[in-house]
Amino acid sequence: MKFHRMGNVARVYSFDRLIKSILIFLVSFIFVAFLLNYSFVYWDGWVVHDHDYNSILFLFKQLGGVAGYYYASIHSVLGNIGNGVFSYRLLMVLLLITTSFFIYKICYLSSIFNKNESLYISTLFLFFPFLNSKISIIVVPYYLSTFLFFLGFYLVVNSSYEKSLIRRILVNLIFFLSFFTNSYISFYLLVLIYLFFQNLRIRSNENILFTIRDFIFRYFDFLSLPILFILFKFTMMVPSGFYEGYNDLGHMQIGSGINALIQSMEALYLGIIHLDGFEFYIYALSLLLAINLILSAREIYLSRQIKVSAFFRNSGLILLGAGLIALALFPYAFVGKIPVVSGWNDRHFLLVPLGFAIVILFMAKVIYWGRETIVSLAILGIVGLFSYNILLSIYSCLRDGIYQESIMEEFKSNKVFSANNTFLILNKSDTRIFCHDRHVHYYEWNALLRQVYPEANKSINSFETQFKKTMETRFLETFNAKNYVYSEPTRLCFNTRKIGLNDIFSMYFDQNFNYNYVQFSLPEIGAGNQEVCK
Repeated sequence: MKFHRMGNVARVYSFDRLIKSILIFLVSFIFVAFLLNYSFVYWDGWVVHDHDYNSILFLFKQLGGVAGYYYASIHSVLGNIGNGVFSYRLLMVLLLITTSFFIYKICYLSSIFNKNESLYISTLFLFFPFLNSKISIIVVPYYLSTFLFFLGFYLVVNSSYEKSLIRRILVNLIFFLSFFTNSYISFYLLVLIYLFFQNLRIRSNENILFTIRDFIFRYFDFLSLPILFILFKFTMMVPSGFYEGYNDLGHMQIGSGINALIQSMEALYLGIIHLDGFEFYIYALSLLLAINLILSAREIYLSRQIKVSAFFRNSGLILLGAGLIALALFPYAFVGKIPVVSGWNDRHFLLVPLGFAIVILFMAKVIYWGRETIVSLAILGIVGLFSYNILLSIYSCLRDGIYQESIMEEFKSNKVFSANNTFLILNKSDTRIFCHDRHVHYYEWNALLRQVYPEANKSINSFETQFKKTMETRFLETFNAKNYVYSEPTRLCFNTRKIGLNDIFSMYFDQNFNYNYVQFSLPEIGAGNQEVCK
């Protein structure tokens, strides 16, 4: 019997090692694929890429006052390393992996979760499928804040701040810097709750009023930190100029804020059920459920393995995860920023992955209770689904990059672009071919023109009214048209041909690969002076 039990333990241990090896492989594979996108710039990344420090500072000072120096320094340093893009990609990978490690350590050291649960939470956190905007270099400071916040949280859980006054000041400084992404002020409530219960545990034999008073005096610096930052924000980080009123709470009412929060939760739910491959995984997880019920039927009948305390623990942690999701969406909802799972606004999900991971894991544990092997398979299947969707996003962005290169080739070869300086695209076919099914903004078009014509005296747009508006904002340099002067636009048609996976491979391995997937043509003028794009 003894040998038999040891054999069972060995088999379980081997299975755990297999699951962990697969997860490590998936992490490595996803981030290697992510790094393949080493040179392409997307969306608002064009307002910082290939810009000098003063130009970036001009933008961010209007966006965040003195915080502009912080953001301008980050972008200026990263933008001057190598090609100014790969440095962002590499830093993003390092930030994501180390943040996931801190999540693992926080979960395990807090004694709320066991080792395997901590591993699965940190993995699900890492593979959260609705933050595809991380491909844009402009969002790297958000993930730097995420890294700093969970680094600070780890140091608190690890009690490193108690060893010296300098360390305590350092921890407070780390949290303060993380608040530059302002939504982390609300998430800081987690840290305070953790500290309160730690203090309560230490003072368990004392009067509750004395315990609260002791908590206030013992952690006065941690309690006052968000208040100090809010005062700092409203005096030194006030948006101005073009961004005056940015993220202003003044117009937001409680009712509309709650409604926005509900819409944000709905966006997350709809995003999950519309994931590519979701139906297949539902069938697979249902099969696991059937297997679990069959294996557990005898125990359920005999009531030998029903553990009420475990059920309530798992259910309680599901509620905890749901509460964390609501807390994560709260600061965005109350400034009217509802996330969208398929566009750049998925960045409003930034704080969601932790609560999301907890909900997913403990839903699996409730459904497949008593069968840790099946729980592990369920989590592995979910991670596989998320990995597949992340790879689809990476592929879409690589395809986008090829179209960008093709557009620049067209700018070089088509004499229309060298002879004119204002261009209006009549059709909107670009919304179907670029990543996130997105409309390309005028500053992105201008940036592509600027790569070919460095004098930055040309502008291209899909909206005729935008040309003069761009000149009025005083952001011409930021919008990649520093020396642009308005003239009557030359009207163009945007024509494309499809890019496949073989084109991605050709881009990397074929030295004779040509970017010829986009062409611009002058439209015919039809009856009634209506422009017609073929």
